[in-house]
Amino acid sequence: MDISDFLRPSHVSFQIQKQRSLFTSHILSFHALEQVNYSDFDVFLLGNLENKNLCDGAFVEAADRIREQCNRLTNVSKKISVLDLGNVHPGSSLSDSAFALQEVLTFLLQFHKPIICIGGSQDMLVEMCNPIYSTCTFPVISIIDSKIDYSSQKQKKVDNTTFISSLAESFRDIRINHLAHQTYFTTEESIDWFEQNYYPHKRLAELKNIEIAEPLLRESQVINIDLKSVRFSDNPGVCECAPTGLTSEQICQLAWYSGFSEENQVFVLSEYAPYNDVKEVSALLSAQLLWHYIDGVSQRKQESPLSEGVCNKYFVKNNYIHQSIVFYESKKTKRMWVEVPCNDKITRIMPCTALEYERATKHDLPEEWLLEFNRLFQKR
Repeated sequence: MDISDFLRPSHVSFQIQKQRSLFTSHILSFHALEQVNYSDFDVFLLGNLENKNLCDGAFVEAADRIREQCNRLTNVSKKISVLDLGNVHPGSSLSDSAFALQEVLTFLLQFHKPIICIGGSQDMLVEMCNPIYSTCTFPVISIIDSKIDYSSQKQKKVDNTTFISSLAESFRDIRINHLAHQTYFTTEESIDWFEQNYYPHKRLAELKNIEIAEPLLRESQVINIDLKSVRFSDNPGVCECAPTGLTSEQICQLAWYSGFSEENQVFVLSEYAPYNDVKEVSALLSAQLLWHYIDGVSQRKQESPLSEGVCNKYFVKNNYIHQSIVFYESKKTKRMWVEVPCNDKITRIMPCTALEYERATKHDLPEEWLLEFNRLFQKR
């Protein structure tokens, strides 16, 4: 398969040869290489130019504007190589664009390297998930957004305000994590729907301790950051600005957690609108998010709780259930996982915090464990 048929070169020239200390020294352009050995690269970078669901061409230049700001950053802490494949050529229709994006992702996923997709809106997220979730036993997606884009009404087409409904319909077994929604932007209907389906959701106020988001991101094959989740003072370049939201420091930490997650396959940065961007602030913030994600990838530990000798295993008795709850603790990082009863053939192990383990020793059932137990029981 020749994926170059679906790609167009970026207009941005990275400063590589002159200054090896730059972040862009890690990045090579697909269109500048005569031959490409995809296995030689650690991360793939891809731009999404699809814009038909939006007025005024809001996101057409988003991917290249973000690339330009990468030239201002210094290199990450460890050696890592990134292949920039340019931008996926938008088709004459949404279905054509979706097909092109799916074909490129399907091809890249066979190399088992994380893929960064920048630009565009969230309406293409469902199509992007298809190549990934078709083979996942426990598909998980994490969405970082200021509101929950859910609607119970049947839509003629998926857009960036209703795509979560389509995710649930398209992938029956999916677990949807939602982070940083603000109550005054979110309907009671959407909150009720999340609770009925036992999907975790964390309000902006709950993320004052940003570390509680790490276990949710750790097992997510797809992670999407909607830039509207960041407050206006840190991020003016979006279509719908708000005075409240995550800080630039918090969103960078979430991007680093995303890159550090061994499970993450696709990281999507969406909803950047260059025409609203004051002094390229949001473009630079987006470039910083790429920096943190790639730095996180460079420091992955490849620690599976089921691998021999990787984790300590603890059995915790609980007054509310008849069996012990099994916890795993990494010998390297001290990160923890918990085993959720599923069935005799498949073991469901999900990330958790050390605090949840401590609470379990006092007969308090971990909240995320309880949600996942009920969700899996409902699906039987």
